[in-house]
Amino acid sequence: YGQMLEKCGAALRAADIEFGLNLWQILGHHDAGLSSITHFGWRPMVGHDGALSERSPCPLDPQWQTHMASILKTYCRCQPDYFLLDDDFRWHNHTPIEWSCYCPQHLEGFGRRIGRTVARDELLNLVYGPGYPVSPARAVWHDLLRENFENIAETVEQAIHSISPRTKIGLMSSAPQTHSAEGRRWRPLLAKLAGKNHKPLSRPCMGCYREFTARELMEGINLALMTKELAPPDTRVAPELECSPFTRFNKSCAHIRFQLALSYFCVSPECTVDLHSFISPDLNEEPAMEAMLRVSRAYLDRLAEAGLRGGELRGLNAPVVEHVSNFARSRRPIPDGAVVKRPWEACLPQLGIPVCHAEILHGDGKIACRENLLPRVISGDVPLA
Repeated sequence: YGQMLEKCGAALRAADIEFGLNLWQILGHHDAGLSSITHFGWRPMVGHDGALSERSPCPLDPQWQTHMASILKTYCRCQPDYFLLDDDFRWHNHTPIEWSCYCPQHLEGFGRRIGRTVARDELLNLVYGPGYPVSPARAVWHDLLRENFENIAETVEQAIHSISPRTKIGLMSSAPQTHSAEGRRWRPLLAKLAGKNHKPLSRPCMGCYREFTARELMEGINLALMTKELAPPDTRVAPELECSPFTRFNKSCAHIRFQLALSYFCVSPECTVDLHSFISPDLNEEPAMEAMLRVSRAYLDRLAEAGLRGGELRGLNAPVVEHVSNFARSRRPIPDGAVVKRPWEACLPQLGIPVCHAEILHGDGKIACRENLLPRVISGDVPLA
């Protein structure tokens, strides 16, 4: 397999095409037939409800970290131009695990930081209980989760660059609002993953894996724009356009073209497109998609160039406060209760009101705003929603 990747890379570079890898799973998206926990002897990931994963390990497990580093080194022998982790690099949505990790090691780590031992249910009530203002314990728990993944990002970077020093390393991601409830701080995470002397690489989610409504389309564009705003300024951004479970019965050529057009014009002149089934060897199983891309190429190129020339997006300013979940009133005593929803953001463009992401504050975001904004908020210079 490694030799095949080397041949593919050589052929693509000869055609002046970048050669990169997207590792589909590093922690696992969901349980499957094979129990990785039993097979490899890993420590299982534990959900907020006590559920145990059969496939996803606790990221603190040193056996998993060693195995993961070995796999990364094996893949990168082909010297890829870039390497993207998938969006299972997260604490949520590892079915049947909704939110993680509440294993004994994580409970012990949290207990050391607050000076006493806690059980899982006690941690949830302390961190995500209904009290307001929010307990300082929430920021403590989110910092623990944040530090875990930043440390693993450094391990990933060291493993890849020990074999392929010139490879650019990046991350696919989920909704920024959800990552906020995991304590994620985007700039240090992407910088540590990229490594020294490398620009960060980001593949933000645009949702809409299937046929979509206008609201869903705008919500996906907003997710990518929010993620872009949170990343370091020099980050190379290539949003994810996904069509799973594939074929035009799932997502039409018209919808793909529309999503591409908005992404190129509003978000970035680059896009990563997933059109074909993982299990099919035939890259031409949907000739209509190939024809659409061939016909639309010049149009999409012009949109990308126009987006670059246009400068900053203008519209209703909607700020992105990455640690807003540290302050948000919890709707339920679980991490999901602290996720701050922004449904209005996808509705406004349908009413002819464009949205960008800068300095307007809404809801709990008012509490988490930067100190230098407060005088402007008080003076009425910055609108509140």
